[in-house]
Amino acid sequence: MLNTNLYLLRDKKDQNGECPIYLFINQPGGIRKRVSTRYKCSPSKWNEKKQRLKGTNSHLTTINAELEKILLRIAELGLDLYRNGRDLELEDIRRAIKHNTWEKTISPIVFFEEEIERMKHVNRESTIKAYKTTFKYLLSYKQKRSLNWTTFNESFDSEYSTFLKSQGNIQSDVTIGKHIKTIKALLNKAYNKRLIKNQSFRKYKVFKADSIIPSLETDEINHLWNSLNQLNEKDKSVLLIFLFLCETSLRIGEATALRWEDIEGDFLQIYELKNDKFKRPFLTPKAKYILEYFKICGSHVPLPIKTTFNRRLKSIAELLGLDRNVNTSLRKNLKTEIQQKPLYQVMCSKIGRRTYITMALKDNIPLSIIQRNTGHSDLQVLGSYNKLTDNMIIDYMKQSR
Repeated sequence: MLNTNLYLLRDKKDQNGECPIYLFINQPGGIRKRVSTRYKCSPSKWNEKKQRLKGTNSHLTTINAELEKILLRIAELGLDLYRNGRDLELEDIRRAIKHNTWEKTISPIVFFEEEIERMKHVNRESTIKAYKTTFKYLLSYKQKRSLNWTTFNESFDSEYSTFLKSQGNIQSDVTIGKHIKTIKALLNKAYNKRLIKNQSFRKYKVFKADSIIPSLETDEINHLWNSLNQLNEKDKSVLLIFLFLCETSLRIGEATALRWEDIEGDFLQIYELKNDKFKRPFLTPKAKYILEYFKICGSHVPLPIKTTFNRRLKSIAELLGLDRNVNTSLRKNLKTEIQQKPLYQVMCSKIGRRTYITMALKDNIPLSIIQRNTGHSDLQVLGSYNKLTDNMIIDYMKQSR
């Protein structure tokens, strides 16, 4: 098997002062060869230790993402060739870098299984369990009919839904919708890795219950910050993590996977599993304070999240008197009903992201900046958060008079 490393050839500067980034291949017998990645950068922007570009420029992060994809393609190609009884060779690597000619023969089942295995390092146990359940039903589906990449055509979602109802004894449209959504996420990863060319899976209909997620008001956020010293250390940690989500718009899964090396000055370097891309949320002074707090505490990760996070958060919210009545949705007999509950009963990590977006919109921060921090794929999705609350209208009318 070949060993590969990225290096910057500093002795080959072009007229712009940039040097080419090469992939060095160490072959058995001490033979060393190199292949161009087709990317360049300034020597001042290259981190020799990490073998990546450094800086907050979006162009640099894009190149880093492409270098990651090249290494991933080479690793996966090597694994495929090993299964077929041969080693990865120099020409294979050249084809992997020129991804427009690189083809993959791995089957959907093998790819899904390997992808779920990779996710174990960055996802919560409950998420992995959900993916494994969907994978189990896919194996049952494969026993009834052939399953290859062409199977995921325009009609797959309806055919698979019928299968789950008849063979899997799943009658809930919401549950079926969750399985379809999981398959869409896996197919999106396959598309990004050039395993499939069509995007039919993006049109799969996913039935889901209407969910109403409230957001905190400004005075409630201030109350939480002012109440930190009233809590014991464990509860204080839980509340600080929630406030960090409110400041950065991170999802709980992204917060769980965060490492100290992902912090780059005023930004976080986050790999977004949902969209299979990198994003760079901005770190506010309050967010930096929270990270510094956990660093002083000696935490091995920036946000030490426990599996009981949401349960503890509800207890803390009740203790601190967050009892404002909010609308929430209840799924009953395949229908969505709207109920009112005290805020502390529905407190969860999702409210942190919702609060960030609501507050940012209220502060008239441009949608393009919010989108960069949240990682939303398009502004239309982000626009669904742009709903006025009674308090927002009252505040605006007071300011305008």
